[in-house]
Amino acid sequence: MKTVQVLPLAVLSASALLPAQGLRDEVQASSGSVTTSTYGFTGWQIASPKQSLPASGGLAATARLVYAIWVDQNGAGDVVIRFAKSVDGGFSYDIAGAQDIWVTDTAGGETFDTPGLDLQADGNNVYVVLTADRDAIGTPNPGNDDSCWIIGSSDQGVTWQALNASSGLVTPLPSGIDFNDIDDCRLAVDGLGRAHVCYEVDYDDDGNGVASANEDIYYQRFEFVGGVLTASFANEVQIETTASGVTDTDQPSIAADGDVVVVAWHDARDNGNGDNDDTRSRVSTDGGATWGVDYNHTNFTADEGEDPCQPLVRGNTIVVLQEDTRSGSPDLVWGSISSDAGQSWTDNVLISQGPADVDVDSYFGHFADQGTIVVAYHDDRQGPGNIDNDVYVVIDRNGGQDFINGTTTEQLVSTGSDNDAMYEIDCYGDVFAICYESSDFPEGAVVAVSVDRGVNWTNYQVADNFVADVDDIYVAVTINGDVNVIWQDDDNLGNDFNNVYLRGLKAQQLTDDTATGAGLSYAGGTGAANEFVLLLPSITAPVSNGAVVGGALDGVAYNFSLDAISVGAIENAAVFLTATGVDGSATWPLPNVAQLIGQPVYYMVVNAEGMPPVLGRDYTDPIQQN
Repeated sequence: MKTVQVLPLAVLSASALLPAQGLRDEVQASSGSVTTSTYGFTGWQIASPKQSLPASGGLAATARLVYAIWVDQNGAGDVVIRFAKSVDGGFSYDIAGAQDIWVTDTAGGETFDTPGLDLQADGNNVYVVLTADRDAIGTPNPGNDDSCWIIGSSDQGVTWQALNASSGLVTPLPSGIDFNDIDDCRLAVDGLGRAHVCYEVDYDDDGNGVASANEDIYYQRFEFVGGVLTASFANEVQIETTASGVTDTDQPSIAADGDVVVVAWHDARDNGNGDNDDTRSRVSTDGGATWGVDYNHTNFTADEGEDPCQPLVRGNTIVVLQEDTRSGSPDLVWGSISSDAGQSWTDNVLISQGPADVDVDSYFGHFADQGTIVVAYHDDRQGPGNIDNDVYVVIDRNGGQDFINGTTTEQLVSTGSDNDAMYEIDCYGDVFAICYESSDFPEGAVVAVSVDRGVNWTNYQVADNFVADVDDIYVAVTINGDVNVIWQDDDNLGNDFNNVYLRGLKAQQLTDDTATGAGLSYAGGTGAANEFVLLLPSITAPVSNGAVVGGALDGVAYNFSLDAISVGAIENAAVFLTATGVDGSATWPLPNVAQLIGQPVYYMVVNAEGMPPVLGRDYTDPIQQN
């Protein structure tokens, strides 16, 4: 028999300003000085930790932490990387208190490469990597000898340390090879607080100061030891096993989970450094200390094309995703799958499910949990020749075996008749999110959200293409089910007038359908099926005080003001308490009370079981009824 625990009033707290129904208000992060024509794209990133830690020692609970970085300028005109965070799931960001965690000598000609910029969160640790015109001891070196730098914080971004991740620029490696130039820095965290970095290296192989024509892939691990950001190994490790400079490698990528680390890349060794690069990978099962075989996943024999590969790992299951034109087809998404940490592989697994003659143009994969792999891509089957690209998703729920057996079912995510470019996936628990650009130029920004592990999807237009041209949208999902995105747009003034924006929503939604006589509707997802939920009304508007409930609630913030009306709802459970259906939905057949009483009414839904509510399915954002 079900039991109901009445909500104590103390668990509800006012926080940031109430958003419009569904989406929260947009936040401008940048200062108005971001010009993509100067700095390049991808210069903004967002992340949330997936390790649940309680509030302690002045640090916030990690359940609703959101971190953001973006390229900006300081008052002196120097290009900077700026950092801000939210402790209330993206309702508010401390933009006024944002920190410049990297400052270039712009007047002296120093720059950094935005394609090598990445942000990852792991527990209380935050890491950023970038490629910069700076030598190993931190002196600006404009114009040449780019180095890879890691910037880290062990206290949720309060304080930062920077360390050169490619110290071989001045210290010869045991092989006697000196690094000359770094490109394509890539970053992964492992859930144990450590950062794993790989990058592409040009080097001076004969001491004449001239870079080799062929590049290699190197790796290093970083962690905080006694509060100090430290390289874990004495020297960087060359990942591919050919002699330095013999063949060319490109587009490295990295993934880590616990002690299993995977680096994948494109490699020209088997084709005489021609265009038909193979996808290769190497796996470590001891946190990067030692590495297994250098494995060829593709063994191409003809010019079959290449696009960036992406490794995914959870436990001992590894997937290396590839996009290429093998077998004479247009670009399709393929996978190589291992269930034993890279000891054996099943290669040539077709992941994308469009017709054989359609062309895939971008893809992204994500491990949602130990056995669930989400892959999204966009192709032009609705309008060949890239007239109409749409976003599709396939989900393997059996640790890669569904992909191998060909038993996954493809779903259409985007619905417009235009060119939708897909950028990123993030997941936690039942909440999956995919972000993509909508329409042809000028582009808008959309995040597609599922609260039932990818069974159903809802598209939210976070930025409208009619008022701005959006570039590069990225997404992060918090432990408590907040979905937050970051993007750049130019207010349709061109790329010399761009700004970076943040916006979010709570995955579980409360909708006001009283205008159609359908009352108030709650969509909590299958994780909230057959449970009691309570509709709370209030006539007191939330206030913008940034308060977050801590302690046992693990950082849950309701952004809601209780009053006598709310207390009445708790006492009148016959009207306001109901059970969800098998899909986690519920409905209250109420009229528009705001119109009846002549003033706004605020509503939210709270799960009445399993208090304290630490899971994302346990509550919604409040909505305002007028």
